[in-house]
Amino acid sequence: MMDRSSHPVTGPFRLRAAAYAGSVSLVITFAVGTLGFAFQQPWLFPSLGPTIFIHTVSPHDAAARPWNTFVGHGVGAAAAYLSLTIFGGLHAPPAMTMGHLTMARASASAVAVALTIGGQIPLRAGHAPAAATTLLITLGGFEADLATVGVLVIGIAVTTLLCDGGRRVLARAGHAPQ
Repeated sequence: MMDRSSHPVTGPFRLRAAAYAGSVSLVITFAVGTLGFAFQQPWLFPSLGPTIFIHTVSPHDAAARPWNTFVGHGVGAAAAYLSLTIFGGLHAPPAMTMGHLTMARASASAVAVALTIGGQIPLRAGHAPAAATTLLITLGGFEADLATVGVLVIGIAVTTLLCDGGRRVLARAGHAPQ
């Protein structure tokens, strides 16, 4: 029987892994936020938090691969725009500021999440936080316009690059929680 204090996710290793992963996630989040601040662009948005979490806490998971991160969010954004177009919700008032949900946004959200999941599977790009990006768009947290596409692409690309670097550092250092 294995001594619990020597198990990789218990004892002193757990504290070192937590400190290391927390530090790496702090650096990544701060870097994306600082770049966004410097260029006055919202490149740090809520669905990137779970992305950073996956990369720093579970760097060996398929969802932490750059392909999964970038393509997964891309599929989610495309599904959101397509669904908003189909249901006529592109110019509907945002549900987040209005305090209620229109049927166009509710329908678009449901279909977009289904398309996000269904689109990621054949592409082998499973990345759960992308569903949050999908909902940020369909619920009106982001405007459904070309400027937002640019914000999403840059925010996701910068985060993906930084996360991949952080993921590799964590994996090489052996500080990745299992």
